[in-house]
Amino acid sequence: MVATGGYIAASEGVMYSISLQPRPNSSAGLHTDDDILNIVARIFMNLRSATWLDHGLANSFELKLLRKEDINGEPRKVYAYALVSCADRKEGVLIVYASKAHYYTIDISGANEADPRVQRFLKSVKFK
Repeated sequence: MVATGGYIAASEGVMYSISLQPRPNSSAGLHTDDDILNIVARIFMNLRSATWLDHGLANSFELKLLRKEDINGEPRKVYAYALVSCADRKEGVLIVYASKAHYYTIDISGANEADPRVQRFLKSVKFK
């Protein structure tokens, strides 16, 4: 899949990144949406963790699937991740979602899902 668009913003110490790819009209010959979301999440997290782990020998990366959801008949997966060093722990949230028109990758770095800044952002996002 080739990225066709995206958005990046930062506010109050949290960075928000949304990328999207068009979702094919026909699923003939394609993996299921669940498989595609797994692949998108795996690619994103491999890139994120490799970049972090290359910055120091004591760094570690943690990833946990929080839940799978069905939003208006479309699949969504929510992950928590942490970039950990000796001096710091940076939490983040990854959401992969298949809307009727696009596959979305939403990365929220600098806070966990329960953070009010993240909740405010998630309530404001609308998908097509």
